[in-house]
Amino acid sequence: MTGYLKSGELDSAWELYSRMEKKQIFTWNAIIIGFIQGGRAKEASDFFHELLSLSKGGVWPDKITIPSVLSACTQLGAIEQGTCVHNYLREGYGQISSRSLVYFRLVLNSELLSRGHGCIIT
Repeated sequence: MTGYLKSGELDSAWELYSRMEKKQIFTWNAIIIGFIQGGRAKEASDFFHELLSLSKGGVWPDKITIPSVLSACTQLGAIEQGTCVHNYLREGYGQISSRSLVYFRLVLNSELLSRGHGCIIT
């Protein structure tokens, strides 16, 4: 799957991904990051929301997933969605340390500033 993603064959990667019976967090991360890098941030964001809906099954977003999704949110100009991801973390869901949460705030604010939105996450 990562070979398809790296070569920009996102639809082939998606086909392989969708046929996987059990998806681990590294699989989710690969598909999310691949679609962001391939310019399909909206689909990457959709994958994240699918992951959240399935997280009751034991697969949780991790320190790779969150900055990737925040990047997708800023590429889309989806400030509300980025704020929702931040709130998800702040409320203590997933397996993210408080140190990582500070880092994610920096990532989101950096992305927002670079796109002229100002700093909104504290």
